[in-house]
Amino acid sequence: MIKLPIASPYSLPESVYWLKKNLFGFSHAHAGLVQTIPRSHVLNANIIPQYSLVFVGDIMPTWKKSFGIGDKLEHFIRGSDYLIGNLEGVVISSNKTPLSWMPSDLWHDPITLDDLNAIFPPGRTCLSVANNHAADLGKAAFFGSMELLSAKAFNTCGSRQHPFCDLNDDIRIISASMWSNRKNDFVFPLADAVRYCKPKAFNILFPHFGYEFELHPRPKMIDLAKGLLKDFDAVIGHHPHCPQPITAEAGGPRPPTAGILTGRFHNHHQQAPLPLWNGRQGTRRAEQSGSLALGTGRVAVFAMRATAQQKFAR
Repeated sequence: MIKLPIASPYSLPESVYWLKKNLFGFSHAHAGLVQTIPRSHVLNANIIPQYSLVFVGDIMPTWKKSFGIGDKLEHFIRGSDYLIGNLEGVVISSNKTPLSWMPSDLWHDPITLDDLNAIFPPGRTCLSVANNHAADLGKAAFFGSMELLSAKAFNTCGSRQHPFCDLNDDIRIISASMWSNRKNDFVFPLADAVRYCKPKAFNILFPHFGYEFELHPRPKMIDLAKGLLKDFDAVIGHHPHCPQPITAEAGGPRPPTAGILTGRFHNHHQQAPLPLWNGRQGTRRAEQSGSLALGTGRVAVFAMRATAQQKFAR
């Protein structure tokens, strides 16, 4: 497979298409292949809510700039039990630029963790480390980042050693990546995710998959998501950097990919306010509100299959 002279998970034609989308805006291809549920929607009104989860997409480096959220978003997530997001790249402790890096590499200054701490309690936050930039700086940097996250009391998932995070006895988050910019043996791959489904629990797959800057999933991604729902109670993805349709499939919901929290690169498309979603387990209500203070953002609906919903009814 031919690669561009930068670290990329894609083939040469796919990388060229990625560049085109980055320069000229999001792709509108494949619209209408999935049915979008209404903006505010109850899938099962007979379930008594027990947990409230907020899902965030790709948390991108801010390059030593602090970020925060506005009052509307703060009110929106207030009272939630857990926050789950994808930490794109790694956190490094040094203020110096890594000696060996490429223009496509991503890494965070520790200020990112301080900002996230100010938004939501680390002990109730689960950060995925499974994404295409996780191996950008190598194995030592990856595990050094894991140590920094642990020292700040953040929960993590998505490494081969720790592919999942049990939020409680009822809910397991399993994080995996379809992509990697560099070959590695420490980021948990999507192909192995089903092995870690927990019996008698609600298993949420939080994968890094799909294609960037595409407003609608490709047919093969729709088929992949349908297949994953045979084993998982919910699939909530990240990586496209934009909101995608929220849909219910075959009697149960098939959530979309989540968007981007903060961005290294901004164009006029990405800077426009995007909807934010919160999922309320039990009532299955999706409420749209607010936008992020820096860049654009979206929290995907937390939704689940009816068979799993019943377990939480009183």
